Amino acid sequence: MIPVKQEFKHNPPESTGDCFRACLATVLEMPLADVPHFAELFPAPKDFWLQVDGWLRTRGYERFPWASPRIPPASVLSPLIVTGDGGRGINHACVYYRGELFNDPSTHDNANGLVAPCEDGLYWVNAICKL
Repeated sequence: MIPVKQEFKHNPPESTGDCFRACLATVLEMPLADVPHFAELFPAPKDFWLQVDGWLRTRGYERFPWASPRIPPASVLSPLIVTGDGGRGINHACVYYRGELFNDPSTHDNANGLVAPCEDGLYWVNAICKL
């Protein structure tokens, strides 16, 4: 994998962050410009996930999501896109591999991964697998 930084910080209404986009680019080893900015194009969660899943399928991948009270452990051997609180009080996505932070795509000075779960008390995890 190649760590990719996000292009846009989440600063509504001026900009919508693209941390998940950067995580997809990292896991798929693609340039950021080759991954659509789904959060900007499809702000409604249902539309966002439908578009992400469709885009992945056209490239031979599938997303397997689940929720967890903690970041998955080292026994999970696939790279994971994990969403939680990145320390700024908003949801943020990072790539974890074998239980360790691999890439925090944030361009903030304190880009140190996730500090807590999302507001619902869960980390939202996505495994991206080749079909």
